[in-house]
Amino acid sequence: MSALQPLGSTQKRIIERAYEAIKHAIQTMALAPGEALVESRLAADLQISKTPIREALVRLAQTGLVVSTPYKGYFVASLTLADTESIMNIRAVLEGLAARQACERASSEDLASIEELLVQARDRARDGDWAHVAEAGHAIHTAIHRLSGDERLENMIQVLNDQFDRVRLLSAQVPGRLPHSIDEHAAIVAAVRDRDAVLAEQLMRNHLLNVLDDVRQSAKFLAEAAPEPLNH
Repeated sequence: MSALQPLGSTQKRIIERAYEAIKHAIQTMALAPGEALVESRLAADLQISKTPIREALVRLAQTGLVVSTPYKGYFVASLTLADTESIMNIRAVLEGLAARQACERASSEDLASIEELLVQARDRARDGDWAHVAEAGHAIHTAIHRLSGDERLENMIQVLNDQFDRVRLLSAQVPGRLPHSIDEHAAIVAAVRDRDAVLAEQLMRNHLLNVLDDVRQSAKFLAEAAPEPLNH
């Protein structure tokens, strides 16, 4: 079965739809690390011409999800533990800054919305619905990025998040990670609510480095779960 489904007719630009479809397949590992991205095959799967596929691949190469090799074509970027360490160390700095800036800009309504996401995460955790717990956690991060008020910072974080999504799906399965994340998110939100910029920044950094530690310690688990092993 193909990793991609036909796009069909839509008012949205076909290039954008092709970009999102291929990106989603990469992030969910339907297209595995190192896999060749053959334009004719992708065009057939999505039932569109090769031109929007080519433009989508160029954009994906700019995000780091795809690599272009001269005379060979495009390939899904590799996924190694070293890649993950680099992404998470940079995210820790940038998202820490976003949390600091959110302390200065978040309104009462903004904070109420984020706290509602925390409530949803705890409710889903009681039901054992860990997929939605992970979604709520991601939404909390996204809200804090937006509240930083810095569009350039937000865009830089988004690029890193797009690259990390392949690991996110796996790291969420590490025993204990999601319950710990709920507590860590709650502490971050409390610091933002208290306008404690120094603490919010430190807690966000610690949270992301804790995720990285779990990935490091679970490298064997991830190697068994991923289509291509996470290793050095």
